[in-house]
Amino acid sequence: IGEKVTVYGFPTGGNDLGITTGIISRIENIDYSYDNYNDLGIQIDAAINPGNSGGPVLIDSMLAGIAFQGRSSSQNIGYMIPTTVIKSFLNDVQDGVYEGPVPVYINWQNMESSTLRSCYGLPDTLSGILINDVHYCSAFRGIVQPNDILLSIDSIPIQNDGTLYINYNLKANFESYLKNRNRGDSVVLQILRDNRDTLISCTPDYGYNRPYLINKVDLSPRYLIQNGFVFTTPSYYYFQGESYWQYYNSKLSAHYYSKALNSPETEELVIISSVLPHHSNVGYHDVSNRLITKVNGIPLSNFNDLIEAFHAASADYIVLEDDSGRKYIIDNLSLKENNAAILKKFGIDRQMRN
Repeated sequence: IGEKVTVYGFPTGGNDLGITTGIISRIENIDYSYDNYNDLGIQIDAAINPGNSGGPVLIDSMLAGIAFQGRSSSQNIGYMIPTTVIKSFLNDVQDGVYEGPVPVYINWQNMESSTLRSCYGLPDTLSGILINDVHYCSAFRGIVQPNDILLSIDSIPIQNDGTLYINYNLKANFESYLKNRNRGDSVVLQILRDNRDTLISCTPDYGYNRPYLINKVDLSPRYLIQNGFVFTTPSYYYFQGESYWQYYNSKLSAHYYSKALNSPETEELVIISSVLPHHSNVGYHDVSNRLITKVNGIPLSNFNDLIEAFHAASADYIVLEDDSGRKYIIDNLSLKENNAAILKKFGIDRQMRN
């Protein structure tokens, strides 16, 4: 903090290389604007504008980070991605496959309350965080469990607020430390479990064979149009309007804002985003953002289940059911004819993108 930095890039306002200087103002965990990912970030007061993103930030000719975002509502606040995150990424892609940060997915709470520490037998000489739940997609499922107290990682003590000291004057969230390890890296966890101080040496393993409910960026949205009903599975950007979701569908809001991920029963959300008006769907024209859970009584676990349900439907009617039990009926006998008319009316050349 306080060191001078130089930012290189091609910011808006000209065609030649732009160079700005400033100092490091703050180092802490921040939300990355790209997809609301939280990790260690470095705040600098050198001007960062559109076009600077991806440019190097140097300290005495050495790479200190990559410029990537600014804060438009404030003056001279920009951010760079630190070398810890960059190195983790470069190690990840060495085999030609990007697997992403280690999926920690642990629900936890701080132990700053003296009564909470006393209840769980945590003496004042120790500090840590209380684990409430471990998601089934977590790389640490089966390694840590609810009611464990995580005391340290690789002999680095975890403070009662969930931070740890990366060096003598720099703190970061313990999740950032774990996220920036790579698949196959060993980790030593010190855990207080049933009042026993335990060391667990582990190599977190994980896979990305399951789709996530929300964590999707830079992907063309999947959709299916049937009888004017536009089905999709939400991306990160679908949930940008926080107040809208809290008011209209708190369940959808909760899925994003509490960062809930997929469960064994629900791999992907399936919603009706809107209905394209046609005489065959009168009564449903104002339907939007409804979470569909069943088709013809069969529960949906992902978007492919929806597609298969329409392919397999043989009855005269197709019955859609949302999470509140509301029914939406589609005439299966005239579905093909109605689909053709609706796609033509609205100038849509593809009924589905999967």
